[in-house]
Amino acid sequence: MSTNEPISPPEFSKLFDFLDSETIAARSWLIRYLKKQGVFLNPDLPNIESVRVELANAFSQQRRAPADVRLFARNMRNAWRVRKHRLNKDVTTLSVSLDKQVSNQLTQMCKGQNKTEIITRLITNNYPYFLDAQKAEKEKLAEEKQALQMEKERRLRANELQKHLPIVKTAAEQQVEPMLEVVEDLKKEHSQAI
Repeated sequence: MSTNEPISPPEFSKLFDFLDSETIAARSWLIRYLKKQGVFLNPDLPNIESVRVELANAFSQQRRAPADVRLFARNMRNAWRVRKHRLNKDVTTLSVSLDKQVSNQLTQMCKGQNKTEIITRLITNNYPYFLDAQKAEKEKLAEEKQALQMEKERRLRANELQKHLPIVKTAAEQQVEPMLEVVEDLKKEHSQAI
């Protein structure tokens, strides 16, 4: 179907079939949304079906291209869906940007199923593993921090101990020192003899 073919009344009705609530709040939201988009309808229409008919007439009078009407309907459907999700306190909306490859993988995973259900299942099934990995990482970091702290304390103690201990010469140093004195004496005697 070409995007510029005229929209038949059944197709138009299908484009706006998401308008499914007859409540005053829903009607109020609908009128406000349409006003923001430059579409002005009578707020006293008796039901949603008559709103759809008036909407079709308004687009016809504005001579909007069929492709524009389809785009309008898609955007309005998204706004309506978000509104409904906001009313449901147990549900939140999520908008994320994914790498094209990841998005393609998600699309393949969801063939024949709802993306929301697949993402929910992936998160729910993997959340305990995520928590375990996060806990293990925290424990590892705590152990590394403790090891660094212990090493720092050991070095401080060693430096303090070094300051308080007298310098102890090794046995080799003790043997070499008297020999150095003898060598120095011999050098003096030899230089005097010359």
